[in-house]
This record gives sequence, C-alpha cells and structure tokens, in this order.
Amino acid sequence: MIDFLRNDDISKSSPKPPHAVEALLKLAYSLHCKGDTLFIANRFAEAWEIYQNSMEAYREGGDLQGVALSLTRQGRVAEIQGEYAQARELYLKALQNFQDLSDLQGMARSKAHLGNIGWATGDYSDA
Repeated sequence: MIDFLRNDDISKSSPKPPHAVEALLKLAYSLHCKGDTLFIANRFAEAWEIYQNSMEAYREGGDLQGVALSLTRQGRVAEIQGEYAQARELYLKALQNFQDLSDLQGMARSKAHLGNIGWATGDYSDA
C-alpha cells in the first residue's frame, strides 16, 4: 500500500506573494542607495552594514543581480580599508553571480576590481 503525505506534513514554505517581493526589492534598493551615500561620506563601517542588509533583502526577494551588486559594494568597502583578501573573496562571489546571470558588464566590472586587488597586493600576473 502507498502512504500519502497528509497536508500538514507538507512544508509550510510557499513562494512570497508578488507584492511582498516587490516591497522587499524596493527596500533592498533603498538600502543600497543609502549605503552609497554613506560610502561617499567615508562612513565605511556603516555603509558595510547597510550593504549587508541590502544584500539580504535582494537575496530574499530573489534578485541575484542585486545580491551581486551589494557584494561588489562590500568589496569596495573592504578594498578601501586595505582588507584585500576579504575584498577578493567578495569580488569572486559577485563574479560567480554575474556569471550565473550571463551578465557581461557585471563580469567585466568584477574582473576589473579583482585586477585592482592584484595590483594593490603586488600580484601583477593576477592583475
């Protein structure tokens, strides 16, 4: 005999309604812009946190490009602060997302940032 799952045994997770996703993505974009403002004002620790929140909202909303852009911004913060290993890791994660999206402009941007890290660390063959 075949056992069937009862409805209450099925996972309760369901896709978010479109209006909830739209609200998340608007929040993510708003946070991203706020992070840019903080970055320009040299308030890097605050910008980092805002970019992190933006990335999480983009991820929850299913916007892989937004996630990649937030990772890139965090990479810039790390790079400006001289945290080159961390910046490289963030740029590589962003690059992977851009590759998954076949976003050539994003891939080029990530590779340019990785080149800057190679130059800054004296790894000229990598740059």
